[in-house]
Amino acid sequence: MQLSTQTFAQVIEGLRAHSVGRGGGSEKRRSLRIEIESKLAMIPLRDAVADHPLEVLTRDISHTGIGLLQCVDFGMKKQFILFLPRQGLKSVPILCTTVYSFQPAKGLFINGSEFLQELSEDRLAEFENADDRLQKRIQSTILE
Repeated sequence: MQLSTQTFAQVIEGLRAHSVGRGGGSEKRRSLRIEIESKLAMIPLRDAVADHPLEVLTRDISHTGIGLLQCVDFGMKKQFILFLPRQGLKSVPILCTTVYSFQPAKGLFINGSEFLQELSEDRLAEFENADDRLQKRIQSTILE
């Protein structure tokens, strides 16, 4: 998935508004990256179910993905929802997958992630409510 030019510009402005410093990054790039550090909210997905929200730092961003600095290792090909800020607008939830992972120091992880899909409010609610549906299905199975 590639962010639209308009959404990308809005996200860059939103990240700059929350910037906490200068970043780095240089790995194998398929798209032009903008180095920027900003704190973002994310929700890891475990078997397509939303887990506990986390805060991560951005390293860089492009039309096709983002580099993150975090304290939790997701490993490769793990999906999560990242909330990208937009200047003057509501954050946009993006479904992402990890394509690169590196541990530069104990308790610190650098992940490169690709954007998969911009999530609608309904699609976001599906992830958030999946755990409730799973628990109800398990309870009904146990009670039968």
